Amino acid sequence: MAARIFLGPQNRKPMIKEALASVARRTGRLRSITAGWEEREGECEELIEHLGEPVDDLGLFQKGEALLAEDRDLAESLRVRRDRLHRLRQLYQVRLAPMLAAARDLFSRPADEDVLLARENALKAIAALDAHHQQRLRLARTELNESHGFTKHAGVRALREHFIEELEDCSVLLLAGGHVRLLTEWMRLLMPAPRLRELDIIAWSAGAMALSERVILFHDSPPQGAGDPELFSEGLGTVSSLVLLPHAGRRLQLEDPVRVALLARRLAPATCVTLDEDARVDWNGGDILLKGAARRLDAGGQVLTGEAA
Repeated sequence: MAARIFLGPQNRKPMIKEALASVARRTGRLRSITAGWEEREGECEELIEHLGEPVDDLGLFQKGEALLAEDRDLAESLRVRRDRLHRLRQLYQVRLAPMLAAARDLFSRPADEDVLLARENALKAIAALDAHHQQRLRLARTELNESHGFTKHAGVRALREHFIEELEDCSVLLLAGGHVRLLTEWMRLLMPAPRLRELDIIAWSAGAMALSERVILFHDSPPQGAGDPELFSEGLGTVSSLVLLPHAGRRLQLEDPVRVALLARRLAPATCVTLDEDARVDWNGGDILLKGAARRLDAGGQVLTGEAA
């Protein structure tokens, strides 16, 4: 089973070297994906200094943007796709906000038989909305792929073949964070999924989110007002039954048992795990090993530490 190691933010106290040392198989080169850094893609000097060995960045963002600059029809098709997915997100948010507000109200009331039943029904309704939205996103991407021919486009196919060759001698892939939409979009379009599943991967922040089945955006107290955790998109699906929450200590009200319980129960049976500074999560295809500052959200509203989830 390929290794999967997930880390929190690496800006101040990097842990990548330590994680890399625990990967058993090291027979090739280190490759990185920093597409989420956008214009700063490939600026890996600090990463190379930290590791003490060369790292070759794949350059997904720059190569993808160069392709769009050469092909205006492809660029327009991608814009149409982004607009469609954004519209679906807006419609989903309109429905989600009142449902979460009602659920928080129910979970704040003293529990009796009627309240408990109302809570369960509210959770089922939210989970059903999430599932419906996920299905709509999947169908929209499929329709747009077919109508605009993304997967059959000569330039896209050439880049995919290029990256397959680039990954042939890759021993460990380092997947950085940054802009999660751009990262997942370019990886889904250009990266060969079967090869990704075979690779040992160390990912941090948004990079960790991108590998999961569902990308959840969350901020309980954003500057513009109250926030609601939302299903933003499907991830690449190379990790199952795990929802990764970078910067959770800053973005989630973890001291609020109602909010914690709602998020944990809503996303069950997947395990919600925080990825703050000093956090590490090892996943081997089933078991989840929590290390350092990594914690998991419990259905009872607690935030739990410990070695395993």
